[in-house]
Amino acid sequence: MIDIHCHILPGMDDGPEEMDQSVRMAELAVREGITAIVATPHHANGVYRNSASAIIQAVHTLNAVLADLDVNLEIIPGQEVRLTDRLLEDLEEGRLILQGNRYLLLELPASRLPSRLEETLHELRVLGITPIIAHPERNAVLAADPGLLEALIDKGALSQLTSHSLTGLFGSRIQKAALRFCDRDLVHFVASDAHDTEVRNNRLAPAYALLQKRLGDAAVERLRRNTELMLTGEAIDPWPIRQKPKGLLRRLTIPFQRTRGEHAK
Repeated sequence: MIDIHCHILPGMDDGPEEMDQSVRMAELAVREGITAIVATPHHANGVYRNSASAIIQAVHTLNAVLADLDVNLEIIPGQEVRLTDRLLEDLEEGRLILQGNRYLLLELPASRLPSRLEETLHELRVLGITPIIAHPERNAVLAADPGLLEALIDKGALSQLTSHSLTGLFGSRIQKAALRFCDRDLVHFVASDAHDTEVRNNRLAPAYALLQKRLGDAAVERLRRNTELMLTGEAIDPWPIRQKPKGLLRRLTIPFQRTRGEHAK
């Protein structure tokens, strides 16, 4: 398995503080059956700014430590980038990391949709970049109305659910939203969003087992295959089962709040 969203780098954000904690996370991931992790420290979320160069150096250091300890796990540089007015500037100046020169993990505020979301999605797509919306089930607006996430996917975005959302760690409301997204074919990745080895850890297998029972083997295989396609920069079908939505859903207007510059935690 490949985990595309994990806070495993020491001392960079709200993940592990020390290298020994990162090593324990890596060892747990290996026991879980994970072979590669995309390290995705927060960037531009109002608390942390982790540029591409700093992340790449930290990944190099962690990979060297894991190799010395015979921990058979590959760490790949990535980011969890908050959508702000500076996103395109950061991209132009080389501060952001793209997977396969194509995919960008994009974080939304927890309680609202940013005013420039539609515009930014369009600008990224013009540049040939596919945004992956991280944990949409934890955004209150999207969780309340799956049709809004459907509209974003129709505009070129993909989505990544958190494994612990599916298994109920964040409560029944978020779990129900995550399952609704899955039932409506609105999910392209499942990742751990791990921060530690205790509560928010690298467990992916329980979530995949749940989805296997709910959606079947083919759906789970697509989710796993998408992680490989992302890393190599290959195209991922946003609607693998049914045709793209038509009519009302395609004309759906997303009710963005018009407050600029706000950073929700």
